Amino acid sequence: MGLLFAYSLYSGIILLSLYLAYKWVLANERLHHFNRMALWSIYAVSLLWLPFTALARHIGVAADLTSTIDGTTAEVADNVLRIDTVAHSSASMGRADIILWIYAAGLLITAVTTAIGLLQLARITARGTKINVDETGRYKIVVIDDDSIQPFSWHRYIVLSRSDMESAGDIIITHELAHLNHCHWLDLLISRMVAVTMWYNPAAWLMCRELSIVHEYQADEAVLNSGVTMRDYQILLIKKAVGNRFQSLANSLNHSKLKKRITMMYNQKKSARRLMRGIVLVPALAAAIAAVNIPAVASAISDASEAYMLRAVPAGSVSDKVNQNATPEQIPAGQKADKKVDDATNERPQYPGGDAELMHFIAQNVNYPAEAVEKKIEGTVIVQFGINEQGKVTNPKVMRSIDPALDAEALRVVAQIPAFIPAKQNGKPVSSDFVLPIRFKLSKPAPADSKKTAAGKSN
Repeated sequence: MGLLFAYSLYSGIILLSLYLAYKWVLANERLHHFNRMALWSIYAVSLLWLPFTALARHIGVAADLTSTIDGTTAEVADNVLRIDTVAHSSASMGRADIILWIYAAGLLITAVTTAIGLLQLARITARGTKINVDETGRYKIVVIDDDSIQPFSWHRYIVLSRSDMESAGDIIITHELAHLNHCHWLDLLISRMVAVTMWYNPAAWLMCRELSIVHEYQADEAVLNSGVTMRDYQILLIKKAVGNRFQSLANSLNHSKLKKRITMMYNQKKSARRLMRGIVLVPALAAAIAAVNIPAVASAISDASEAYMLRAVPAGSVSDKVNQNATPEQIPAGQKADKKVDDATNERPQYPGGDAELMHFIAQNVNYPAEAVEKKIEGTVIVQFGINEQGKVTNPKVMRSIDPALDAEALRVVAQIPAFIPAKQNGKPVSSDFVLPIRFKLSKPAPADSKKTAAGKSN
């Protein structure tokens, strides 16, 4: 659940930024098909940006792990070893855990509300009298006796009362068929699912409403293109401006704001050149990406991803742990990988951007010592250091030595590592230990000239 909450926070920030840009430049344009595609693009970018960038980082990190200097290479070991040592703790919930419970409760409530709405739609369509719209039987008209329910469409069904069927059946059916032909119900269902997972984010609900408005614009345009006069259609809309409808799960005849729809009917702005206004979404995306990478925001998202709803931790438990992906040769002498998970720690220390970014930083800043190049010394230096409550690296020391020159270089680079996001215990920053293996490897024999150059750079 913590990962879902963190994902919704990350995606929700992007969704909000792109929605505001859309509302500013495109919402009032008579470019209904383009606007619908723009809204779907906003959903796609918001929901897929995080997994896409994670995949791209995973694929590209291998190429970024090495820093080559005149034919020599220093690289970070494939796996980062961690040892997190924290003070005593209890099983009480931290602030992040409480927020996670609130998120789960809101998600459950909105999911149940959505399910109830779907059941109501199924019940109404099941009890009415069904009539095929045409000989294909693809869509059906469901005639009901309840005049309080306004006409709406959902999936394969057009629902309207007998009185509506008799008074304005042709116009209503034309309107609702436009919704069905464009598969608007699918838009509403998916947007509702997004709103369930981001129930706390106003942008998720505003996006649902914006999609519904665009749907009504498209359906209104289809009715007017069918030959119905604007005056007759507007009178019908005014008559149907009262009655019950089904939240945002179905397209209803009077779903959107009436004044805005009538104004849009008179709007003649429909130029292809105005499509270029959609380019404003690009800087909006850049601003959103910058926002989620702000250290405070990244730390909050990281905290959310590692929160737990349930804990069973004996008071005073303390353990040391080593990343289970580490190979035996990377583990310091005398240090055994403890497979027991230390639940006493709420959040482990995190380097901004994750382990891949830490590996990239090390690879870009390590210089292979000239004397080690001359002696053709290779190997993995394992460095342990502390991370204090401010995230600063403290007291680096070599736990496995290869050569004094390589040891000194590893310590130099570790001392330059930017601040981490510190470990947290019950929501409060705590000190912890971190173990990092740095592998020095000669990629090929270095010529004499290269060695001189490397020596000059080291000085």
